[in-house]
Amino acid sequence: MKNMKKKSKKGFTLIELIVVIAIMGILAAILVPVISGFINAANEAADNANGRLVYQAAAMYYATHNDATGSVDPGLLQPFTGLSVLPPLKTIPAGDWTITINNDSSITVSYGTKTFNPVTAKFEQPAPSPTPTPGG
Repeated sequence: MKNMKKKSKKGFTLIELIVVIAIMGILAAILVPVISGFINAANEAADNANGRLVYQAAAMYYATHNDATGSVDPGLLQPFTGLSVLPPLKTIPAGDWTITINNDSSITVSYGTKTFNPVTAKFEQPAPSPTPTPGG
């Protein structure tokens, strides 16, 4: 027994590696949805900031052209935004800006299916239309 050499262990066992990989998988499963939620919230905040920018530019346009009513070409807002093109929304893949100055001097700003609400400073989806009930 005196002749037995002590063998020093170097490295990790297979079980230890599997446990570490399992822990990393669990952490990834928890963090990916959380990070995705942060990204969605950031995109919505950017969209609301763009909506506020376009709404304020439309208000400045109306202040300088107070006889204007109806649809406003987004290109006419360029002097008030400093942008050559109005930015697209990140939460809607495709759409166009629609700016309307109503007869009552209110301003409506929409992008695709979303309409900007200046009171809440957020974009809102239109309310779903009620579906007719059968036999009614």
